[in-house]
Amino acid sequence: MADSLSNPTIKNTPLAVAPGLLLGVSDDPSSSTYREVHAIDCYEAGYTEATTWDELVTLQTAGTPSLICSALTVGASVTLDGAPIKFTPTGSLDLNGFTLALDSQVINPDNHQIFLNFNPGDVRGHWGGVQVRFPEWWGAFNASTNQVGDTSSSAAFKAAMNSGEIQPALSAGQLQIEVRLNGQYRLTETLVVPANTHLVGVSERSTLLFFHDTDLTTGDYAIQAGDQAGINWNFDVQIRNLFIVLAEPATKTIGAITAIGALGEGTTFRNLRIGNFTGTAINFGNFVCLGVSVRHIHITQAGNDAAGEVGIEFGGGTQMVEVQHVTVNASPGLERAACVKITNSRHVSLQHLNVEDADVGVKIISTSNTAPIFFTASHVSATNGTTPILFELDDQVIGTASYYNIESCTSGATGIVMVDDIGAVAGPGLGLSFRLASYQRYGATPGVIL
Repeated sequence: MADSLSNPTIKNTPLAVAPGLLLGVSDDPSSSTYREVHAIDCYEAGYTEATTWDELVTLQTAGTPSLICSALTVGASVTLDGAPIKFTPTGSLDLNGFTLALDSQVINPDNHQIFLNFNPGDVRGHWGGVQVRFPEWWGAFNASTNQVGDTSSSAAFKAAMNSGEIQPALSAGQLQIEVRLNGQYRLTETLVVPANTHLVGVSERSTLLFFHDTDLTTGDYAIQAGDQAGINWNFDVQIRNLFIVLAEPATKTIGAITAIGALGEGTTFRNLRIGNFTGTAINFGNFVCLGVSVRHIHITQAGNDAAGEVGIEFGGGTQMVEVQHVTVNASPGLERAACVKITNSRHVSLQHLNVEDADVGVKIISTSNTAPIFFTASHVSATNGTTPILFELDDQVIGTASYYNIESCTSGATGIVMVDDIGAVAGPGLGLSFRLASYQRYGATPGVIL
């Protein structure tokens, strides 16, 4: 009787996966023994394998879907803009000192490292319109199945962040990309998130960026939002769904996120847990920020009141800013100077802030702002702190028809509102319009201090 694999058509039949072994038989259908073993090195339906760099270039030029199953060494700086390129688990490209303008779609099913011997920016392009990047493709160490140790993923992150197609000369930065994270990563230098770049994890509880203060200098920040300084705008910088943590014990003043240059429309910080940082957690600096959204932020542990660190700080020129669902919990004895600090800014909306162990819930300073200030706040609560104040208006130079609306707030603080050193009205108009409604306070001291 013929064996079950006696059908001769099995011989040389390609497998759906590679590499693998195909057991074949002779041409004699009655054979009861295996007479041939055929090694299938690489196969994928609809793709043609490139065994050398030159073959890959030829296939791409012809618009042929290309399969890379081995380590290929790039031989020249070129643009690959043909059909999709798919990597098997053994496939990779060694940049070898060259650069790639990669406009073909890249397929890497198991997320292994496919780019070797690279510098940040060596691989750029629109990748067939698929804008998602994974730092693992450049060798990031995903510690989801290992202990977070000494292996740094900074070089891989930097390369992934700088893999987008450069915009035309009259614009700034790269076209939009999304760098997607799904594990835990150790970084050993400040991570720069360029304009038009989204840094996105799976969840703020499971996707972790881990820093050591031994790798950073006093005054540094773990993450820098934007890469365009000067007059250029950093539009659409998004940082979402991450747990950003500084190793304990921290011996230096290190912040979590800072901005460089002007942050524009689309900039969003959302669903973040920020832990153990001794400096300001999120600092927008003294730059114009227009249309920025900060939502669902939990800042926990650490703090350093003596140095004046705050939870979230908006510097001069901030406009049209929305802050929602922020919690600040400092360590006892290390109170932060304020949960939110706003300087010379206007059109700011705060909703649902929960403050513990901060001297001031919200501190507003306007020393030179001659434009109207429109500030609204609702559902703000504060407890503890050394001499806690829920809202503090400090050194005010009031703009034309400035308006403050504060409602639905609860405080165990010394006061709901403290207005300190109101200055002269800058310019004609109505001056200060102030509304305080629906607040609750517990304690023996006055609720409103003017």
